[in-house]
Amino acid sequence: MNRIVLFFLAFFSLTTFFKSCITAQSNKISIKFQKAIKKNSKPTKNQRYNWQHLDFEKDTILGASIDKAYLLTKNIKVKDTSVVVAIIDSDPDINHNDLKKQIWINKKEIPFNNTDDDRNGYIDDINGWNFVSSKDGISMIYSLMESTRILQKYEDIYRGKVIDSSNYNLYLTAKAAYRETVDELNDEITKLRQLKKDKKKYEKLIKIELSDTLLTPKKIKDYKTEDSTIIAAIKFMQKWFKKYNSDESVDIKIKRLENSLSICMNLDKDNRSSIVKDDQENINDLQYGSPIFSSAIDQLVHSTSVSGVIAANRTNNIGIKGIAENVSIMFLNIGTIGDYTDKDLALAIRYAVDNGARIINISQSKKFSIHEDWVDQSLKYAQDNNVLVVTSAGNSNLNLDIDKSSRYPNDTNEKGNEFLNNYITVGASSYFADKNIKQSTSNYGKSTVDIFAPGRAIRVLRPNNKYEIKSGTSYAAPIVSGIAAMLLSYYPQLTAKQLKAILLESVISFDIKAEIKGSEEKTPFSELSKSGGVVNAYNALLLAKKITHNNDVNN
Repeated sequence: MNRIVLFFLAFFSLTTFFKSCITAQSNKISIKFQKAIKKNSKPTKNQRYNWQHLDFEKDTILGASIDKAYLLTKNIKVKDTSVVVAIIDSDPDINHNDLKKQIWINKKEIPFNNTDDDRNGYIDDINGWNFVSSKDGISMIYSLMESTRILQKYEDIYRGKVIDSSNYNLYLTAKAAYRETVDELNDEITKLRQLKKDKKKYEKLIKIELSDTLLTPKKIKDYKTEDSTIIAAIKFMQKWFKKYNSDESVDIKIKRLENSLSICMNLDKDNRSSIVKDDQENINDLQYGSPIFSSAIDQLVHSTSVSGVIAANRTNNIGIKGIAENVSIMFLNIGTIGDYTDKDLALAIRYAVDNGARIINISQSKKFSIHEDWVDQSLKYAQDNNVLVVTSAGNSNLNLDIDKSSRYPNDTNEKGNEFLNNYITVGASSYFADKNIKQSTSNYGKSTVDIFAPGRAIRVLRPNNKYEIKSGTSYAAPIVSGIAAMLLSYYPQLTAKQLKAILLESVISFDIKAEIKGSEEKTPFSELSKSGGVVNAYNALLLAKKITHNNDVNN
């Protein structure tokens, strides 16, 4: 019997053993879980900044048991080199105090000597590569939406024609989505402009009533009146202070929406051609971008936030704790306000694989894909080279099983069948073990979403040494990536396929019916993903240890 067969037999027996251990203690665990469920509530003030690290049985908060997992690692030797995790996202803040010591350094490259020392095709790529910048490192902030690119490519071909082809169907779908996006942007701009007018009107009323030219939240909260007009004005201003705080913040939002309309939805011009200057239709055109980051961090914060979930310094006692200790973040910038290009994503995946990443985190997505084949080939390349790919499921409260091709990238082929074994799609869970277990906006799907992870009210990094609270699958995915990196720190021999199996096999699951926003009927949480549960670092570490030990014995 060959080693491959022996391994799979060992894996099956160990996972069966793992389950049987839980079954053997079912009464004890059941009692603990019942007590935890009864006490389950939102995190306390002291717990809220790192609640995703907590353990459900111990803390009665539905975290991923990160702290509990680290208690297991005291007697396990960590490997000498750090695990490289590639973040394919937007422009990062590489100088953030909670992140800068965990950034990947390409030791084969001599910094800024204008020479490709390691001959990987990228000059001076010290921390990764910026695919959406000019040669001098000025990052794009806005780019076309993919629906806009599709219309630019096919409008002249298909206008007024009916053709039976996949490209024609793509064109029609993109055209409808384009119109919907334009309408939404215009509607939002109109609402915000009206909001400014209403604010000016109500603010004037209250200033006259209070005989005060400087309004503060406390002043209007403490003011008592029976005048219904003033009461309405006060309620309006309270909401205003809570959401916007200043006229400037609304003006910034309006300007961003106007730019999105004029740049991202521009059917006549592609701003990339004047900044990046590459041939988007040529996957072999590699001479573009730069090794320089952080020029756009005041407007693009996503990459910094995602990276910090994985790798924020765990020992400096500031900000937050990342998931993984022994980790290096490789930055690959493809993200803007707008949609990434398939070319950038495909080349970023290949860069990560070729330069030592063991895990790739992609908390980026879009509704359409012009060159899906380029991305699929790169994902297959990652699988062939034993690299795990972790992606976010998205935040539209959609059942992705209904249309498996409504979100890109994904791991399904044109027939709707999976073609990868190294690819994990992550939904977002909350800290509640009740009907609210699914984070309200998270996408889901029994066959398309693999696992859930904490994604509600997560404290994350923000550029310029700041922090904020964010929700969504963008922050659930890096929790899974971080746990995978933790496992590789102690068991580097694990394959990407094994990592995926371990993470899905070791979830914590609940017999709970989850509330789906917009639906009158609740759905069993176990039916919202393949694994049916929430990622659990402690269980995953136990299973990784058993599988690795058994594999060593059989070898």
